[in-house]
Amino acid sequence: IGIDELNENYKKELQLRDDTSGAVILEIHGGSPADKAHLKVMDVITHIDGKKINGPKDVIEIVRSSKPGQRLSLQLIREGNKITTTIVPEQSPN
Repeated sequence: IGIDELNENYKKELQLRDDTSGAVILEIHGGSPADKAHLKVMDVITHIDGKKINGPKDVIEIVRSSKPGQRLSLQLIREGNKITTTIVPEQSPN
């Protein structure tokens, strides 16, 4: 998954409120946990397991600290709508 900081340009493009925080998805690899969870490019991750996401670093830290196979609840903004989904991280290949 490729993610970026939810900056002012993305907020304007996605018509989000100025106080929205999160990480915007820019790339999803086929067959990845993000692909299997039906995440989409330009989804904005706002919370993982109830923890507020302020940027890509938060997403990386939470996913890395989870165990492979552990289900994580994601709150997203997609096309202006708030949605909740589940992702199951896998062990990354070395």
